[in-house]
Amino acid sequence: MYPVIAVLVQFLVAFYSIIDHSDIAALDLFIAKYRDCEIDSLSQFAKGLIKDYDAVKNSLIYKNVSNGATEARNGITKMQHRDCRGRARLELLQAYILLRQDRRAT
Repeated sequence: MYPVIAVLVQFLVAFYSIIDHSDIAALDLFIAKYRDCEIDSLSQFAKGLIKDYDAVKNSLIYKNVSNGATEARNGITKMQHRDCRGRARLELLQAYILLRQDRRAT
């Protein structure tokens, strides 16, 4: 009844297979197939993969490498920044960071 559903299912199955098997050759075929797809969202996704091709390829090659620690620190800093907004600004943010580091040292 809705042919677009079949295309979406194929798209998702193919992409999840690439991720599960870390198959760079399949990634290249996937991009070539969906780059000029009639469904605009799918072609935009494929074109986005082209723009970030090196990052996508490296994420498939180096699955065990994570930037989780960096993202955690960024999240903590953003949370502290939100807590300080409208008050003492930079001085209070620095105090929060120093206080948190002092707590970890003990």
